Amino acid sequence: MSARRPSIVLTSLTVVLLALAAVVRFVVVPYATRLPGDADQTVHYAGRATLLDGKALQSGDTAHAFRSDLPVTVDRRVRVTSAHGDTAVLEDTTKIHVGGQTLPGSQTYALDRRSREGTSPPASTTVEPSRGALSSAFPPDPARETTPTRTTTRPPGRSCRCATPGRRSAKAAR
Repeated sequence: MSARRPSIVLTSLTVVLLALAAVVRFVVVPYATRLPGDADQTVHYAGRATLLDGKALQSGDTAHAFRSDLPVTVDRRVRVTSAHGDTAVLEDTTKIHVGGQTLPGSQTYALDRRSREGTSPPASTTVEPSRGALSSAFPPDPARETTPTRTTTRPPGRSCRCATPGRRSAKAAR
C-alpha cells in the first residue's frame, strides 16, 4: 500500500499542473497580452540627416540643394484614447524637429487589442483607415524592445509591418 501512495500523489499533482497550465494558456495569456486601455507611450529619437533645401531649389541653386548633417529629433506619442471590447482607438502624434523647423503630425486609427492589426472602428468613431500591425510602439514582445541609449541615425527596434494609415503593409504588398 505504501508503494501506491507516491504514484497517486504524483498522478494527482500531474493532473492539477496540467489543469493549471490550461487555465494559464487559455484564460490568463489572452487577457495579459491585450493592449491596455490606458496605454500611453512617448518615444524620443535623435540623429543627423541630409535633406533637400526647398529655398535653394526655388532659387535654382542646385549646387546647394542638399543640406547635410542636420540635427534631427523626433518626439512620438502613441496613446489609447478609447477602448471598446477588443478594439482600441489610438492617437499617434509626431513632432519632427529639423533645421529650425517643427513638423507636426497626428493620426487616429483603430487597432485590434490582441493582434495589434488595423481594424474597423467602433460605431460613431471617426478614424483613418489602417492596415498592418503597430510595431514601433507597444511591442508585442517587450523583452525584445530596445531602448535608445545614444544618438542614433536610425530608430531602434525591429523592422516589421507598421500601422500606417492609408498605406499597405509590407506583408500585404507581397
